[in-house]
Amino acid sequence: MLKHLSILLLAYNRPLMTESLLNRLNESSLDLTVFIAVDGAKNKSDAENINKIKLIVNDKKYRNLIKAVHFSKKHMGIQQGVSTGIDWFFEQVNEGVILEDDLEFFDSFLEYSANLLKKYRSDQKVMMISGNNFFPKLPIHSSYTFTKHALIWGWATWKDRWSMFHQVISDKKLILEDEELQQNLIQIASSLRIKRSLESLQGNIDSWAYIWGLAMYLNQGLCVIPQENLVKNIGFGTKSTHTKIKTYHAYLQVSQKFSVVTHPLYPLANQSFDRLFIKYDNPILMMVRTFITKFL
Repeated sequence: MLKHLSILLLAYNRPLMTESLLNRLNESSLDLTVFIAVDGAKNKSDAENINKIKLIVNDKKYRNLIKAVHFSKKHMGIQQGVSTGIDWFFEQVNEGVILEDDLEFFDSFLEYSANLLKKYRSDQKVMMISGNNFFPKLPIHSSYTFTKHALIWGWATWKDRWSMFHQVISDKKLILEDEELQQNLIQIASSLRIKRSLESLQGNIDSWAYIWGLAMYLNQGLCVIPQENLVKNIGFGTKSTHTKIKTYHAYLQVSQKFSVVTHPLYPLANQSFDRLFIKYDNPILMMVRTFITKFL
């Protein structure tokens, strides 16, 4: 039984989604403590929406749920805004779940996260726990398996594992100048993903997620993935930065009743899952799968 779980909610300019997610957490039967980080406004419209979020989080009905709130005084963008929010979270806790405001999930995801945060607390090879399974029809013979790739739509990690994100930033010059290392990385992930990861490190793409994925590749880290999909991104659309067009991910079902029953014998990457992940990193194949998922 879950004793306690700390959660970071990353919000920005979507007050309705923020409120909906807070209500979901507030109605949970679990013992949760929520921290909220909000980036500063980029423009007048965003400032108005952030003011609405301030009113929402100050509602007395959340007083037993919300532990602390951090509103940035300036707009930092996705990479710096999210990473700063996670840094702030881990100044206060040693492990927890990280949610963005556009996610759909049930208590089963939170219980699964808490269970595995405890189990892999001392295993540095396991760098994160994801609620995502983009290929739920793929046979998995235990309650979860592992991938080499970072799936970040609803995930959990530990303070010491998150420090590896900053190690990649510190080693930026070495990584960008090491062509042999870059070629080795292409053996792990698609060339497109490595290209975007390096461009994010250079500052040409505003993404923290690609850099976190790069940290996993460089440290030979693993991400836990559940047998069933436990979280869905419902934020596809014009207000999103990187998910303006719906892909097959938007049509995945979310499992409501899921529990960890069996564990893998060893933390090893699932090669079948990783092959599918790399295959559908191809934009054309991704859109073909999206069409099939949506209409067939």
